[in-house]
Amino acid sequence: MSLVSLALMVLLTDPADTTRVYTGTDTRAFSLVLGALVATAPVRQAMDRALDRLPARQAGGVLTGLAAALAALWWAADGESTPWLFQGGLFAHSLGAALLVAAVAVHGVRAPGGLVVRGLAARPLRALGLVSYSLYLWHWPVYLLLTEDRLGLSGWPRTAVLVTVSVALAALSTYLVENPVRYRARWARGRSGLLATVAVTLAVALFWVAAPRPPAADVDAGALGSDAPPSAAGPSPLSDVLLLGDSVAAGEALPLDAALAAAGVTLESRAADGGGGVVGPLAEATWADLPGAVAAAGPDVIVYQLTTYDWGTEQEQRAGYERLVRTASGAGADLVLVPSPPIRPDDFYAPHLGELDRAERVAREVAAASAGRALYLDSAPVWGDTYRRVRDGLPDRSSDGIHTCPQGAARFAAWLVDELARRYPGFTPADPAEWTDAGWAADARFTGC
Repeated sequence: MSLVSLALMVLLTDPADTTRVYTGTDTRAFSLVLGALVATAPVRQAMDRALDRLPARQAGGVLTGLAAALAALWWAADGESTPWLFQGGLFAHSLGAALLVAAVAVHGVRAPGGLVVRGLAARPLRALGLVSYSLYLWHWPVYLLLTEDRLGLSGWPRTAVLVTVSVALAALSTYLVENPVRYRARWARGRSGLLATVAVTLAVALFWVAAPRPPAADVDAGALGSDAPPSAAGPSPLSDVLLLGDSVAAGEALPLDAALAAAGVTLESRAADGGGGVVGPLAEATWADLPGAVAAAGPDVIVYQLTTYDWGTEQEQRAGYERLVRTASGAGADLVLVPSPPIRPDDFYAPHLGELDRAERVAREVAAASAGRALYLDSAPVWGDTYRRVRDGLPDRSSDGIHTCPQGAARFAAWLVDELARRYPGFTPADPAEWTDAGWAADARFTGC
């Protein structure tokens, strides 16, 4: 079961947004399963026999090695920006921690004076262990509620506050709620216990209903502007637009849908989390249903934003973009190629930066050679040439270094509809004030803003 959970994590990981696999029960079940496994009698007996064959010093060395390996992993990992954590690193950590705890439980009886045994038996760690499950439950809501803005703190000072509040709440709930229930305190039995359960359940439900939701990010419509030329009289040549891309484009699709709808144009987004590229390691999955999707949508224009996965050789990139030109042309649609916003590369993307830079050049060349069937629009006026977290005093890009914030996504949408108006006389963009406050900015997709 733990191996199945590991396989799901590896398969479902989106390097640009690891929230799904980090918080998913199915993809994190291996931690619970491994812990339960080493607590079983057969495993503990096997470890007892294995350590019993070793001299005390060598057995202590095994424990020290496990502890050192875990410490090295903690030191090397940098949270969600460490791709190998989600490709087996978290599994290795869980396995190492489970083995260390089991080995200490077995070896500590024979050698209670060992370095690792004495270290893990220190009073502060034992006290923390007594409230560890409550701490696990409390730390996350505390982290979410006590933001940098609310505390006016960041870095280590904020971390100290978070740890202090989390441990205090964990201790209170352990000794006032959990232990009385576990050990059958008088008030936790019979009718009073039932009433307490009902009261707590109702309180939690009321809190869930009454708790304020995070406010939607403010989008400054005045900062978007619009410099589209006056539209020629007559019907709009645009009625349907199809958007293709990865999770970056999926975020941009929210304001783009509102902007086009306000102008009387329908947007269908086929942008995909963790995929969507027509070239690179995920292209095969995209091409499996893209031709049929294009034919069914019948768009006037297809917008393909180059993805953060458009890796490969120059020949592979050229072949992928030329195939997209043919697919669009075969469906009677114009193709607009747009580069992805500049990213702040982590360990996952750093080896592919050269390929991503080349992809933009290749896409531009393919559009130039398409005899008018494709157009390349350089979005540098929106993003600049490098990743910028804040622009004009407002968060433009997510702190993950990849995605956009509502303001940035809105600026992209306003720019793109203006560019379409330049090329399709009769299409008139709506004033940004008509669509920036349409509710899309509150979407949970916008994180790290």
